[in-house]
Amino acid sequence: MRALASVEGALASVRRTPKLPPGMIPFRGSPTGNRAALRPDAALFDAPAGTAALLAEITRRLALHPGGVIAAIAERSTPLDALPAIGPDNVPVTLLAVPSSGDAFSLEELPASLASILRAAAGGAIVQDLLAIARREGADPGEDRELIDGLLADGLLVR
Repeated sequence: MRALASVEGALASVRRTPKLPPGMIPFRGSPTGNRAALRPDAALFDAPAGTAALLAEITRRLALHPGGVIAAIAERSTPLDALPAIGPDNVPVTLLAVPSSGDAFSLEELPASLASILRAAAGGAIVQDLLAIARREGADPGEDRELIDGLLADGLLVR
């Protein structure tokens, strides 16, 4: 339960952050584009491995109720047995939460290398520093630039 509570706390911060209009990526940093930051409506946080899968399965099951999620919770009629397990050793992983459509969000477990880059960008970072982190995490020269450019194109990083 503690893991799910930490997820809900992080998601609450995502819900409270103003959403980016579709197609708009705010300019942050210098006009030369030498800085990048994690998109402002995203949240990075640590939780035990398996937390994202557990939450996804609970949400999926509750959504099957004909009366909706609230009715499923109120009636306690949705079976929540045989759920995915959170690792017994509680190994922490980094989760990324970003808003999707409406009040929904996506939640995904990140590889450690990607988490390192996004954590460094959370408060804004010089792109050269992000490239150095990518190389330290195993990217070859050239791949580092493709990775950062891809994160910018996907909107996870903003300038």
